[in-house]
Amino acid sequence: MDGPLVSKHVLPAVGPTISGAAPRYAPGDQVNLVCASGPAHPTPSLAWYINGSPVNDSQVTEYPPETDEEGLMTSRLGLTIRAEYNSEDPEGGEMRLKCASSMGSIYWASREATLGPATSKLHTLRHIFSRGVRPKLQLTMFLSIMIFLTL
Repeated sequence: MDGPLVSKHVLPAVGPTISGAAPRYAPGDQVNLVCASGPAHPTPSLAWYINGSPVNDSQVTEYPPETDEEGLMTSRLGLTIRAEYNSEDPEGGEMRLKCASSMGSIYWASREATLGPATSKLHTLRHIFSRGVRPKLQLTMFLSIMIFLTL
């Protein structure tokens, strides 16, 4: 008689990653993203969400898992959508894209990417401040932003 079957689980050391995102998309632009799990055993499951709702199966592409030299597997799941924004949203109608990685009930992690319209004032301001501002330009930038927001 054989002994009990023991299953070895190796949880991902890092959460999922999202690649392929640009900071802004015009409405109707095609968005192609790939979510990859951290290496694990068995292979983690992946799922995409848009603004908190699961995506349609027709919008995802499953790629074969990749196995590293230690036998750990990385899952990859593609997402292909058209950029759509809520024009009534006061913050520009951003799209929140989330990839969730799970291994049954023992592991769950997610990563989010936020996409905004190419014409969004909010994203323009985020882009300005993400580049950093030298102290001498802060007053000029503040005044420029105040004028920009009143347009």
